[in-house]
Amino acid sequence: RYLLLRGSNVNKKSDSGATPLSAVCEMGASIDSSLDSSQAVEAAKLLLSWGAEFDNDPGSMGSKQCCLARAQAQSNVELVNILQSKLRGRRCELVNLTSQSEMNGRTCVVDEYLKSSNQYIVTVQGRKKEEIIVSPDNLRRRDRTPLDCDYYIEFNNGRFIRNDFDSMDDYQAF
Repeated sequence: RYLLLRGSNVNKKSDSGATPLSAVCEMGASIDSSLDSSQAVEAAKLLLSWGAEFDNDPGSMGSKQCCLARAQAQSNVELVNILQSKLRGRRCELVNLTSQSEMNGRTCVVDEYLKSSNQYIVTVQGRKKEEIIVSPDNLRRRDRTPLDCDYYIEFNNGRFIRNDFDSMDDYQAF
């Protein structure tokens, strides 16, 4: 998070062609990995919310096929579901809500797809995290950037401190 806030490229490729997202899938698939399956899921969600993309070359380490194969090899069903979903793990803006119009313009992270109703459970960002259920038509992808991220991380006295904000105005005032 700290590096992303400082402008690190979430899609930067290594010399071998690995991206941060493919590296998370690779580390989660390794026996001697520093990540367990739940940490791999959280790391993938973080990268996706900051706009991580798959490589379009199907033979590349960063391709969707390669990442899925790694997640399947480790039997990480949640990571497979996230990688297969169009919006899961992504940061979005709420739009065109009629019953909760005060939520329009707020950002959220997509948590889960409800196949039976073709809706998503999302967590609305801010100091008070709130879960709501919305239609895909009420979501517009809005990746995090260092200037639009809903939170700020400081490093003081040897520790990281996270500050969450309810609005862009609160963030800019900070």
